[in-house]
Amino acid sequence: MITGYAMHGHANDAIELFEQMRTHAQPDHITFVGVLSACRHGQLLDEGWKYFDDMVRDYGIDPTVQHYTCMVDLLGHSGRLDEAYNLRYPDSGIWGSLLNACKIHGNVELGELALERLIDLEPDDAGNYVILSNMYAQAGKWEGVARVRKLMIDRGPEEKHSM
Repeated sequence: MITGYAMHGHANDAIELFEQMRTHAQPDHITFVGVLSACRHGQLLDEGWKYFDDMVRDYGIDPTVQHYTCMVDLLGHSGRLDEAYNLRYPDSGIWGSLLNACKIHGNVELGELALERLIDLEPDDAGNYVILSNMYAQAGKWEGVARVRKLMIDRGPEEKHSM
């Protein structure tokens, strides 16, 4: 139910239910994904950090890729890109979230770092290159656009098509 509330934009209801639940039962890693997702959708940065810290400190749960993705999305959409970058985790979804947040906030320098990580993890995904190229274009950095296009040609990433 917590995740359902979160997915449908009812962050406060999800958090309220989580708080009620944890007075009677110990939350597991899936429950924390739900409450972190609620914080992400509700842009509740302080609460997200609190629950992330509680999960590790009070419940001894090691964060998974899903937990990190929620935090990177939350931090990224809040404009806290450096904090999001410092939550390093070797997963393309997390680096893709950071690259997207960099695009939203026009942070080309950090976007370059995120793309480097993505290239290491998914060298054949053309979408990542396109996002950075578009960021360069929005910033009027045409030499960056040319550099990314050359990198794409040299590496030969393929576009992913859905049916």
